[in-house]
Amino acid sequence: MEFNLPNCVGVMDGTLFPLAFQPETEDAADYHGRKFQWSLTCLVVSDQKRRIRWYITGYPGSAHDNRMLRRSPLKVRKEEYFTVYQYIIGDTAFDPSENVVPAYKANPNKAEPDDPDERLLNKVISKPRVSSEHVNGMWKGPKSC
Repeated sequence: MEFNLPNCVGVMDGTLFPLAFQPETEDAADYHGRKFQWSLTCLVVSDQKRRIRWYITGYPGSAHDNRMLRRSPLKVRKEEYFTVYQYIIGDTAFDPSENVVPAYKANPNKAEPDDPDERLLNKVISKPRVSSEHVNGMWKGPKSC
């Protein structure tokens, strides 16, 4: 594998898709996201070749990435998506589990974790995590002026 992570089958990241107008729904306020006026959240898993291997969308812009994962088939029916020892990596938004390896969170007022092993893991998974950001950017296309 390009990123030298045995048994890693993908990189997971959330992204937002802006909506042109406020949804006409009872829970419209939930679609008000942190980056756009109105948006949908999408959780994307891509591979080492920057191919989208799985995604789920339709959650309002205010939905947290980890909330989407907890309710997704990747978590609810994980045996259909992972074999023994397989996992995906993600950012600090995700809780660790047998199939999800997130980056370690930094301690308050610090740029990185105190533990050297945690810093090393964050460094090792940083390249694939950047790749997943690129995938999301390519999927959404060039920015319009």
